[in-house]
Amino acid sequence: MSLIKAIVPFFCILITRWENWDFASTRVKNEIWKLFLANLLNLVTICVISAEFVLRKTYFRSQPIMSELAEFACREDQVGTSFLKLTLTDFLVGIVVTELVNWLWRLVSGKSEFSTSGETVSLLYFQSLAWVSLLFYPFLAVFMPLIFYIRFKYGYYVFHYHRRVPNESYASSVTPVTT
Repeated sequence: MSLIKAIVPFFCILITRWENWDFASTRVKNEIWKLFLANLLNLVTICVISAEFVLRKTYFRSQPIMSELAEFACREDQVGTSFLKLTLTDFLVGIVVTELVNWLWRLVSGKSEFSTSGETVSLLYFQSLAWVSLLFYPFLAVFMPLIFYIRFKYGYYVFHYHRRVPNESYASSVTPVTT
């Protein structure tokens, strides 16, 4: 799923750029809904796989995708731990990969342009994942404010030190209104 989450945004943005929209605000709106639907499909797939496991039903295959491990008291604990690992992995790997890409990009060509659509959807996906994780791992609620605060501060740091302002205006006042 992480590989899909890494590749799909590239293709969504590539397709939207290929569509050659007249206004930057229209392009960004189209990028956002395509990226959001792709990430939502990823999250729904994870939730369906987890529901299959917890409910002991199979929806798409003859055997469940996950197998029960002896170290967990029940299936819900196993799913909760999986969601916790997924949330923390998405959080930490997102920071590490972003830093690595920023560092390499600065070596090659200086600051990269801020991607409004990519950052917006990344934030929405992470928050959706964190909120779904709460269903099976309620103790995460103790750490969520700290995780969200660190993510906010890191986003602020990236925006101010690794990104430059987009060349195109995304103001909706520039986009003509059709009635």
